[in-house]
This record gives sequence, C-alpha cells and structure tokens, in this order.
Amino acid sequence: MNWDAIGAVAEALGAIGVMLTLLYLAFQTRQNTHVLDQTRNMHEASTFRANMDGVMNLQAVLAQDDQLALIWKKGLAGKELSELEVARFEAYLNMYLFEQEHKLYLANADTANFTEMGGMGMIEQHIEAQINYLMRSEHVRNWWQMNATRTFSNVFVAEVNRITDT
Repeated sequence: MNWDAIGAVAEALGAIGVMLTLLYLAFQTRQNTHVLDQTRNMHEASTFRANMDGVMNLQAVLAQDDQLALIWKKGLAGKELSELEVARFEAYLNMYLFEQEHKLYLANADTANFTEMGGMGMIEQHIEAQINYLMRSEHVRNWWQMNATRTFSNVFVAEVNRITDT
C-alpha cells in the first residue's frame, strides 16, 4: 500500500469520526432540550400550585372564621366597621396583599425564563383581578393609601398603583 492510499483511508476515517461526533452532539442537544422542556413544565406547575395553595389558604381562613368572613364581606361592601372589626379587616387585608405580593414575586422571579415559558401571565392576570376587586372597596383604598409604602416593596406598590390607574 502506498502513502497516498493510507492518507485517503485516514482521511475517510477522520471524516467518519467527525460525522459520528456531529450525530452524537445532535442527539445530546435534543436530549438536553427535552430535559429543559420537562424542567420548565415542572417549574410552571409548581408555581401554579404555589399560587393555588396561597389562594386556598386565604379562603380557608375565612371559611373557618364566621366572624372574620362577615367582617371581610362588610368591609369590602364599604359598610361601617367597629374599631375591632377595622383591626381584623386590616389584618386580613394585610395578609391577603402579602400573598398577592408573593405571587407577583414568583411570577417575576426570573423574568427572562418566565417570559419565554409563557403561561405566567395567568398569575399576573389573577393578581390584577384580585387587586381590582379589592380596590373597589373604600376601606381598602383608604388603607392602601395610608399603609402601602411602609408595608410593601416598592415593586409591589408600583404594580398595584399601575393596576388601579388603568
């Protein structure tokens, strides 16, 4: 065998090696993409579950406390509240809004990834609906004006103000 033939065989083997490497890398990239998709779906489901758990916990408080449920309903309707009722209404409102702030944080914890994922707009829509519902109450609006900046993060205050200005 001459050197030209050996060189041609080596070149052919090298080309085959490059092709096998490229096929392997394509397979690995495809597998990695699949794993990333699964992880993203699990993260989205986990965030949705955390959102629902928060909502259910807030509802459970009202379901288990008849007096608080009546105070909450009365306060949202703008009816007059006693001093004790105001304290309980505001305590629950504070808890409620902290839950909304937490959901907003979850929805924006990793803005780039959440934006790519889509679906996170659902949590933000839920927050907007809840804020708009709450802000219909004069009690809530007054409390918000007096307490928002000293109680909540600037990001949450700005978001609530944006929602209520529209």
